[in-house]
Amino acid sequence: LPFVRGMLGIDPDAPRRTVTVAPQLPANWEEVTVTGLRVGTAVCSFLYTRSPRRITLRGTASDSLTLVFAPVLGPSANIGQVRVGGKPREADVRRHSLSVQPAIKAAVRDSFALEIDYESAIEVLPPAVETRTGDPNAGVKVVSTAWKDGRLTLTLEGLAGTSSRIPIMLQRPGGPVKGARLDGT
Repeated sequence: LPFVRGMLGIDPDAPRRTVTVAPQLPANWEEVTVTGLRVGTAVCSFLYTRSPRRITLRGTASDSLTLVFAPVLGPSANIGQVRVGGKPREADVRRHSLSVQPAIKAAVRDSFALEIDYESAIEVLPPAVETRTGDPNAGVKVVSTAWKDGRLTLTLEGLAGTSSRIPIMLQRPGGPVKGARLDGT
């Protein structure tokens, strides 16, 4: 299932009794629920929530499992405190030019909660494109993003002679915007 494996990043591994949850969701998706996921003999449910400073994965597992929670954040994210069941835990933080991905590994059974505090300066949201069935692709495509030295660079593709709006979320406003216009507050 492309949505489950792709955007939600859910990868059950029954022989190893492990499930990975590595969502790659837009920053403005505040909540996603998954119920009835089978991992061998265990049945899991998850509630993913995201606020401007915290990502939480709460859930239940009917049997013992190893859970790897590794959400993908924008390239400007700084990871703060990480908790499993309310207790501090170290995370393996992978930084890429396109993203930051903290990973927490925990043994879970019954109910569980994993929390990641973070701060992010800016995140690019998917552009809204209105289409009808049969319309050719006319939207702008974000080909890549890169965060380096406090600067976000976007590579975009679109139709010649058209203009587009790229929605962004600023969580630390106040920096200059060069080569673009920032509408709103």
